[in-house]
Amino acid sequence: MNLKHLFFTLFLWFGVNAYAQDPVVDLFKKNISSPYDNFFKQKRERIYVHLNRSEYLAGDNIWFKAYVYDAKATQLMIETNKLYAELFDQSGKLIERKTLFINNGVGNSFFKLNDNLKSGTFTIRAYTNWMRNFKDQPVFSHEFKVQSIGLSEQIARSASMNVILDPDLQIFPEGGMFVEGIDNHFGVKLTLPNGQGTASKGYLIGLKNDTLETFTTNHLGFGDFTISDAKKIKYKISIEYQGNKHKEITISEPLEKGIGMTVNTILPSKVIIAVNTNLQTATDFKDKNVFMVVHNNGTIYKSSYLRITKDGFVSTVNKSLLGPGVNYITIFDSDFKPLAERLIFNNSHTVRGIVDIKHSLQNDSLSIDVNTTGRDNMGDEASLSFSMLPAKTVGNNFSNSLFTDLLLNSAIKGNIESSNYYTESDDLKHQKDLDNLLLTQGWRRYEWSDILMEKIPEERYPFEHGFTINAISANLFKGKGEKNSTISLFSPQNNLTLLNDVDETGHALFSDLYLIDSSLVVLSATNLKGSGTNRNLKASVSYLKLDSIISIQKIQVEKDTVPTLEITSPLIKMIELNEVVVSAKEINPFTDDIYSSIFDKVYLITEKNYYKYNSIESLLQGEFFLQARNNTRGIMQINMNRGISGIGPGLSYNAPALIVDGFIMEDLELLSMINISDIEAIAVNKMGSAMLGSRGSNGSINIITRKKSVSWAESEYNNSRKLLVNGYEKNIEFFTPRYILSPESDTYQKYASIYWNPAVDTDSTGNARFKFAVPKELKEFTIRTEGMSQNGIVYYDERKISIKPEL
Repeated sequence: MNLKHLFFTLFLWFGVNAYAQDPVVDLFKKNISSPYDNFFKQKRERIYVHLNRSEYLAGDNIWFKAYVYDAKATQLMIETNKLYAELFDQSGKLIERKTLFINNGVGNSFFKLNDNLKSGTFTIRAYTNWMRNFKDQPVFSHEFKVQSIGLSEQIARSASMNVILDPDLQIFPEGGMFVEGIDNHFGVKLTLPNGQGTASKGYLIGLKNDTLETFTTNHLGFGDFTISDAKKIKYKISIEYQGNKHKEITISEPLEKGIGMTVNTILPSKVIIAVNTNLQTATDFKDKNVFMVVHNNGTIYKSSYLRITKDGFVSTVNKSLLGPGVNYITIFDSDFKPLAERLIFNNSHTVRGIVDIKHSLQNDSLSIDVNTTGRDNMGDEASLSFSMLPAKTVGNNFSNSLFTDLLLNSAIKGNIESSNYYTESDDLKHQKDLDNLLLTQGWRRYEWSDILMEKIPEERYPFEHGFTINAISANLFKGKGEKNSTISLFSPQNNLTLLNDVDETGHALFSDLYLIDSSLVVLSATNLKGSGTNRNLKASVSYLKLDSIISIQKIQVEKDTVPTLEITSPLIKMIELNEVVVSAKEINPFTDDIYSSIFDKVYLITEKNYYKYNSIESLLQGEFFLQARNNTRGIMQINMNRGISGIGPGLSYNAPALIVDGFIMEDLELLSMINISDIEAIAVNKMGSAMLGSRGSNGSINIITRKKSVSWAESEYNNSRKLLVNGYEKNIEFFTPRYILSPESDTYQKYASIYWNPAVDTDSTGNARFKFAVPKELKEFTIRTEGMSQNGIVYYDERKISIKPEL
């Protein structure tokens, strides 16, 4: 744009709360700022997932940590409780879904890859139920390669491989309009059929086939050019790429009316915004206000109203007043309809902290000291994830990071190829490349039409907190909900014992439950006197209906590209350290139980013998010769041949201790809640147990419940129901696979995982320490650290370390 023809025009910067007496400001509040604030009033969650590797082998474990944060506040979401993580294969078919418990904005788990998988691009996806309400806040989705294990093979050619496809060439006028009679600046994006950008040389061709301007695109396919004093003709763009390949498109003729925008972000402290137009447009805008707003993620940082003349206007904005990362500049006409928009990047705010890592070798263990420093060079309490791989690994080629996700990806619509590139340096080249990326303004995340029409996102998907169990107690004879009922819930694996009265229709709701995956929950319905003889119970866990298939973009391959598998022999057999070998001999399930003793009598419940007893009381009497009964209040009492004793009113401490799945229960009443088919084994000790102290002086009853539900005794009519829960994933610590190949081998150093720790939490001084075993044959490693503090500071560090022999 030729700036010598531009002059400053009267305009007024204002805050949305200032100049309340100005009617123009009042109109702005009513038509722009208020709808904008309302649209973003609901909190948005954004998710970033840190994988321990960027590439995996079939049979490997995909370890990951999920960060859930609020991009507007640049803080971890402490409100979030539940997150869904999913793994999809090359065709978009769901392999596995896990539900993660999110604590203070973070959670972690892993996916196990089958060792017979074929090579391909897999996808990991993560989201919450609440974020499904917002189309401007998409789910986290990340693609990565999985390499099969086996003999070298060549992938057969498909029909599509015999076709050479054209690349996609797009141009974007800065601000959104290509206007006649003014200088117009354009962004360029060149994308190959495989979805990647590429370097090229471009030509702007005029009406007489003459070259008006030359330009280039960088290695990611982005560039820019200017059409000076645009005429009412059809210009062409011609591109040369990959040596001798060409692509040409025709540009639509410029508009007779409109405005052009040119923004300069290269200055360290200011943004220069220049708007130009032609005489026809200036005549239409005469005596009319135009509004300019700088905003992002629900915050308006700067706003103004002004008048446009044929000379346009130039204004400046201090970067210190803007938000960190991507900001939007939007211009509205006097009817509050958006005319032009431009994305800019503001690097003046420091949201990245400093990670300092020191290491020392102690025998075969590497000790790591971590320090996180935030604002004002103060120690910062942060949650970090830490991955360590051999220095020659192919698994550390990440294209994204939490830092880049917060500052760049969170404000851009669609995926960005190699987004880490744009934040790896702040030199002029990277600033220019980043600005050209943002010139492709069609990538903006949210739509002004939704905001100005006040289409506030409907809360169709609630904010989840734990799990909910719905239960209804019906009168067995009448078949209707029975209000005079009580429903008890028992789950030793989740350390839960709850009792709820039903409502007028016989319904009871157990909400906000923390339930471990594959755990058993037992519910029982009784009348108000504790008897369940005339009650029929129905119960279910509330689960979301989620997709099991995603849309996968089919990347076409040019005919000369015939990929081959790199692995030429079976190289790695993943053997988990906690692997168990099962033999045909029957195993005593109490073998490793600390409360078990040589005095225990053990009874295993199988499909062949469960029917012998219709209640736990009859089983205790028939197999262990105990006297068990319920008193008038429904509380169980047991005679261990040392006198009748009970728990509850008239407390007696010589009652037998009750242990269920390793948990010592407070009373014996829980026995009446368990069906026999829910029990895997029961052990009775009449002699006493030293491990139980005084609690076990009168013996013990030890029960192990089933981890998988069976249907032996299921009946349509029953006052008790058992539910096998698809709950929160259990926390599993990283275990190093046992690799067949030696650490000196080239394949090991490419594909092995040395260590992963998703729970490195620094203290208030910013310090943390941990250690782990390392192969003595390796001396160089790659370390990748990511994380975030509750203060909104992001941590990202990649480095190589060497372990010297003298250490």
